[in-house]
Amino acid sequence: KGGFIKKNGDEFIKPKYEWAEGFSQGLACVASGGQYVYIDRFGEVKLKTDFDGARHFKEGAAAVTRRGKQGFINKSGLIIVPIEYDQVGDFSEGYASMRVGPEWGFVNKRGEVVIEPRFFTAVSFSGGLAIVELGNSKWAYINRKGEFVWRSDETE
Repeated sequence: KGGFIKKNGDEFIKPKYEWAEGFSQGLACVASGGQYVYIDRFGEVKLKTDFDGARHFKEGAAAVTRRGKQGFINKSGLIIVPIEYDQVGDFSEGYASMRVGPEWGFVNKRGEVVIEPRFFTAVSFSGGLAIVELGNSKWAYINRKGEFVWRSDETE
């Protein structure tokens, strides 16, 4: 069973959950009775979901899973990115990586594809850049427009 303790080791939410993820943006995602819900620091349910899977909130959005596909909800539980991707990463700097088949791209919080899937791997944006794998162990940095800023194959 999952519960929560303070930094000093004192228990503040008793272990009663089938699964529990740490707090993020004031909420923790827990599984209880086969349902994923979000609780506050007092253990009060703030958001119930009907998804097959759910993750923590980051930048006001949480990844959710339904029938093997992933998308995002906001803190009101509204779907903001359609649940149609094979896999998604967390939001960072307003973009989240997403996988369609074997290729990765990026979406924004309006559910718009901002960088089309064309990479073998895509890592979250940081400082306006994201690391992507081009295949054959070749890597690159891209900007928020999906333009290459640096490519490992240009240094050989």
